[in-house]
Amino acid sequence: MATAHQKLAVVIVLVSLGGTLWSAYSAYHARLSGRLIFLTWTAVAAIGVQALIGVILTVSGSRPVDALHFVFGPATLLALPVSERAARDREPRRAALILGAGWFLTLVLSLRAAGSGGGLT
Repeated sequence: MATAHQKLAVVIVLVSLGGTLWSAYSAYHARLSGRLIFLTWTAVAAIGVQALIGVILTVSGSRPVDALHFVFGPATLLALPVSERAARDREPRRAALILGAGWFLTLVLSLRAAGSGGGLT
């Protein structure tokens, strides 16, 4: 189970990097794709699965290297939904910038969560 948690962390970091770049591209071209919104909610679901695995690991006695993991993990789960909600009903460039900020925050938080959990291996 710990291996699945680590491997999913790598996927989340890479998808967050992709979402950040895609959002920047969308902002530059002033258009927001429905596919980017779909990717956003798919990533939220993956982060939710990651959180569920983390809860199972914690309940079974496996602890992260640093207790701050319990701060960075949940914060990662909130960044994209909050930014997606803030981006709704905005003009495309502004919406893409707001969503991009959420993706970038997710990238930073997921990297920090991986580091406080024991690292990306």
